[in-house]
Amino acid sequence: MAGMVSVRVWGTQSAIGELGHDARTSKKTPKNVDRTRTHLNRVLLGSMTQEDLEKSKREQGERIRSFTKKAPRRDANYYIPGIITFSKEARNKVNSMPPDGQAVKFVEDVSKKHDVKIIYLVRHSDESTTHYHFMLEYVDREGRAVGRKLNKKALSGLQDEAGMVFGSIGLTRGVKKTERLARGEDFSKTVHRSVRQLHEDLPEEIASKKSELDQIQEKVAEFTKQAPEPKPIPVEIVKERHLLRTETTKARVININDFERYKKSVASRVAVADTILNGDVVPGEEFREVFQELSTARADLTQTKVDLSNVRQELEDTRGELQKAKKEIGVLRRIIDWVAEHFPNILNRFVADQEKVATPSSETSEETIPTNK
Repeated sequence: MAGMVSVRVWGTQSAIGELGHDARTSKKTPKNVDRTRTHLNRVLLGSMTQEDLEKSKREQGERIRSFTKKAPRRDANYYIPGIITFSKEARNKVNSMPPDGQAVKFVEDVSKKHDVKIIYLVRHSDESTTHYHFMLEYVDREGRAVGRKLNKKALSGLQDEAGMVFGSIGLTRGVKKTERLARGEDFSKTVHRSVRQLHEDLPEEIASKKSELDQIQEKVAEFTKQAPEPKPIPVEIVKERHLLRTETTKARVININDFERYKKSVASRVAVADTILNGDVVPGEEFREVFQELSTARADLTQTKVDLSNVRQELEDTRGELQKAKKEIGVLRRIIDWVAEHFPNILNRFVADQEKVATPSSETSEETIPTNK
């Protein structure tokens, strides 16, 4: 089976977490990272500092103000993090000869297509399979939010572009989830592939965790045997709070309203547990896709509101110009009335002259025609 390449991107307000992971400066570096190989990582494009991110955010904010004539929203996105990964069939190929040239070309093509600036592109060679992380700006050079166009169709187009670029080394785009489901593949395999790969890559760590779990269970079982059986506490449920006189009884007194709220809370938790056990939980990938589409719809609605505000402003300007023209016409009418009242002959002569200019006589036309003698 030929190896496959896959690309994932998303929008975010702050990329500090992604930067820490990509630059290996975060305290939450994944446990599966081989720190003895971290020196093999390479920054292929841009630079990876927090100052670069902050500078990019300021520049994008200025472009947004220039384009919309308004300040950026507080929840506006400024970054598009992305990752280029490969299937396990391509592991040996990309580990032995990292396709840096193809990765650079792909990221540069995406940057040119959407007119967004590349912040950085880095190769990670300290995990089981070589892969790439990149960061793009969310706002193009004109001040438009390009990231909101990353809908389901656009994301599928990125996979196609990756397949074409990395096809030069024999890799293909990943198979679409709908096609995999149509040919009968189990749905869980289309969602939890990364978890399964982690289990394959780290069998020793999994065995160690299982061993620790067995030891903890043994200690719990031993403690349970030694611990005395708890004595049941009688419970008395009352309707009125003024009857909560615990000093007069050894029973635990509970108000009936509190008891009803407790029952509803327990029922709600049981329902959630049943949903999880029955497998009815929405997969994380589908949730992110729906959330991305919702974010895109919200961004489109925001742009529509901006356009509507601009149209309203233009309408107000037109109304103002119309009022000004009406005033000027009124002034001209008053001047004409005054001239007609005090100098009727002058006005009549002016009107007659204008009519002659508008409709010249045939004699005048003949006189103005040049003749060749």
